[in-house]
Amino acid sequence: MDRLRSIKPIETRLMLRLANCLHSTHDPIVRKQHLLRGLCELVHGAAGACMVTQLDEVSRRPSVISEAKYPASADCPPRPLNSLDAPAQASQPAARNGNDIQILQSIVQLSDLPVSATIQLYRIGPSARRFTDRAHGLTNLFHKEMSWIYQADVVLISPNAMSLSPRARQTLELLLSGLGEKQIASQLRLSPNTVHHYVKSIHRHFGVSSRSELLARWVER
Repeated sequence: MDRLRSIKPIETRLMLRLANCLHSTHDPIVRKQHLLRGLCELVHGAAGACMVTQLDEVSRRPSVISEAKYPASADCPPRPLNSLDAPAQASQPAARNGNDIQILQSIVQLSDLPVSATIQLYRIGPSARRFTDRAHGLTNLFHKEMSWIYQADVVLISPNAMSLSPRARQTLELLLSGLGEKQIASQLRLSPNTVHHYVKSIHRHFGVSSRSELLARWVER
């Protein structure tokens, strides 16, 4: 970490502002988009993508759990194969170039499951400069510290969550992202009573009585 021995004041301000933004954002996809936007601002990237993947222990092939990109309307460059084919435990960022694209990649392992989160930031164009070692260090440091934003993804792939109905899993995802029952009802266009029924059913399904207890059991193991 010698390259980060002295973090500049502006970098500290940007990271603190981004951390506050992530803590105040409830929607899991929007939160990841904010993360990408903030990291692009921090290391001067043009666009980014975030992928949470699970590695099949038999086939050794990954499957995508969730994806997000910034800008939301951007046609992000094709992701390098190693972003999904690399072992889930890989954690070192990598830079690659090709087709006038400079790529910075950071991968973090999530919990004790074969699940990883990959962030890729891009600089695009014939004059695009390579990402520096400092950019790698800042991105990887912040990504690891903010890995809590993937809690909902980890819980949603647990065997118990996979056995829920599709609507109950949607409710669970929004519940874990920090939304209250009224907000969930508005987002899913359901009545508050229906959402309350789903929430109570989810609690019984997992044998818990609150969202914090659910996270403590399935994430902070």
